[in-house]
Amino acid sequence: MTRESHALNETHNKGSGGQPTRANSGESEGANSAQQGRDGLPSALLGFALEGANQLPLHRRLFGGLRERILSGQLSLGTRLPSTRVLARELGVSRNTVALAFDQLISEGYLRSVGGAGTYVAELDAPLHPPNASASQRPALRTEALRAQVGSFWFPYVPAAAGNTPAFRLAVPASEAFPLATWKRCLAKHTARLSTDLFLSQEDGGLLALREVLASYLAVYRGVRCTPEQIIIADSHLSFHLAARVLLDPGDEVWFEDPGYFAAREALLAADARPIPIPVDAEGIDVAAGRIRAPHARMAYVTPSYQFPSGVTMSAARRQALLGWAREAQAWILEDDFDCEFRYAGPPITALQGLDTDHRVLYSGSFNKTLFPALRLGYLVVPQERISDFLWMRRIVSAPASLLEQAALADFIGEGHFARHMKRCRALYARRRSVLEDALTQELGDVLSLEPPQAGTYWVLRLPGHLNDLEIAQAAQAEGLEVWPLSTWSLSGAGTPGLLLGYAGVSEAQLRRGVQQLARLLRAALSQP
Repeated sequence: MTRESHALNETHNKGSGGQPTRANSGESEGANSAQQGRDGLPSALLGFALEGANQLPLHRRLFGGLRERILSGQLSLGTRLPSTRVLARELGVSRNTVALAFDQLISEGYLRSVGGAGTYVAELDAPLHPPNASASQRPALRTEALRAQVGSFWFPYVPAAAGNTPAFRLAVPASEAFPLATWKRCLAKHTARLSTDLFLSQEDGGLLALREVLASYLAVYRGVRCTPEQIIIADSHLSFHLAARVLLDPGDEVWFEDPGYFAAREALLAADARPIPIPVDAEGIDVAAGRIRAPHARMAYVTPSYQFPSGVTMSAARRQALLGWAREAQAWILEDDFDCEFRYAGPPITALQGLDTDHRVLYSGSFNKTLFPALRLGYLVVPQERISDFLWMRRIVSAPASLLEQAALADFIGEGHFARHMKRCRALYARRRSVLEDALTQELGDVLSLEPPQAGTYWVLRLPGHLNDLEIAQAAQAEGLEVWPLSTWSLSGAGTPGLLLGYAGVSEAQLRRGVQQLARLLRAALSQP
């Protein structure tokens, strides 16, 4: 054991006559005596040690340890500390080390020095964390409350090399298909031409060049009607927060698809709104049920192109009913155009925003799954009359996205690279979907009803009602498969069992192997009485 790690135990603080000294300092003798251990040493310092593994300087370690005992109340008001000489000897450190720690504690108000009488714990407010406080007595963290409401099942993200993504991982594109050389050229072009104009760009809505090409692209490919000024560059999660904070007051009710996307629910909860679960059927969100369950709702959050996680597409009749409700109630619709680019039978469905004549729909999109997740670029199309409100909120809640990446993305879209990449990805994902269908049919077609998706990047494998999809997903996770249980996305707790199988970023060989592993688990579960 090193001298630095020696513990203080059974030590004493004696005067020159060999008897314990007592300062006549005006402090409460009762407070002192209650804190004294053997031979006059404060009991809170018995067993005190400087951990040798800590990389901080010795005086900083001593400062931190003493401060912790003061804040916790272990060293209370009026407690007399050992002299620097005694404490240095017992800890096996230099007297200067102890003096530096004491000086820092005195300067920050934790200790006070009484001339000629010693050093004492100074008066503080109530201890910040009483040593005996249980977890239930401590105030709950906001994040703990949010996580409790959005569910506990979660995969720790483990980066994977291109072509080696774990089977069925959701929300990842085929990285090997991304035209990296083209993207590098777009970046290099603007890196080589860096100018003060780009550096000084302070547009709260994002780089104008990007918003201009986005407005054109969305009009052609998604039927969105907007000007560049209506577009705010922000990833999808930030878009949810902006919409909630600008348009909702605390306590406002929001129709929320059940099952539905947890990140949007999180944003609503963080804004103190009240997501009300509205069931999703074969036509999308049930508007009639919404009118009954939350007649005074101020917003509806929907994924009409490819509902997450059920995979249904909102029917034309349901879209008109939803727009009619928003018009009558003067409510808002937040359209998350999830997986809109990937439809395998016919062209993509026109965005709900393009059907809106009353300016009640906000349109959110992202490049995380179409290009690559680390880009963290997306957009929110807002009503013309609310632009200034959203720009103000955008300015105060988050810093702008990288201007260099915005400029590169503007060229990537404007020069047609993005549209060509989407065409290649649709063909690739269609092939992978077919491979997954063949494998599922071969391994499980005799025991499960299989419904191939017509869009999107994942397969919803529905299970018999008696199976526990959470337990199956956990067993699959133990075998290296990233299978999401469908029921955990339900806000009402009435979710039906199923598994979400991502296929976009997974190689065909891994899909086949993954289905074989999953089939063994499912057949074992189905054989249980």
